[in-house]
Amino acid sequence: FTLLERFHLAVPHAPYRLENMGLPFPLPDFLADGVPDCFPGMNTGMLLFRRIPEVQDLLTEWYRYHERLTALLPSAPQQPGFRTALYRSNLRFSIIPEEYHCRFVFPFKVCGKVKALHGRHPDMDAVIGRINSVPLPRVGAGYFVEVGDARREGRLLEGQGPSLPPNGIPNGGLISLL
Repeated sequence: FTLLERFHLAVPHAPYRLENMGLPFPLPDFLADGVPDCFPGMNTGMLLFRRIPEVQDLLTEWYRYHERLTALLPSAPQQPGFRTALYRSNLRFSIIPEEYHCRFVFPFKVCGKVKALHGRHPDMDAVIGRINSVPLPRVGAGYFVEVGDARREGRLLEGQGPSLPPNGIPNGGLISLL
């Protein structure tokens, strides 16, 4: 919440950040016009914001864009409308890094301790324990985590290539969460 001392809003990136943002068709003109392709989508599953009129205006615009999009596709995701509303606003916003919003069921990259998970799993304690088993930079794809060593050497999934070193501490490889 410290980010809100400086910014109006803090939000993480969405898994579908560019192109059509997960829609089965290109973004409609009312969402695409004037918004550069390089402006990423945000994940609306976690929003930190100040309770100020400018943020309320953003939320109202987001709702309007989403209503128009669901008229075209009733099951449309919320992120495309939010992306457009945020871009067209004058709000100061910050990106929440993946260590504070780890969508572990999608590909992710983290370094250091993950503090918040976003997803479902029958044993969340096991997931966070596995993801935080080492502080090194690591990437995950679904329920796997790859940990890179200082030489940036890649390894294969355990059992399909080099195994863990004798001390049992992974220095590279894909590690199954369960």
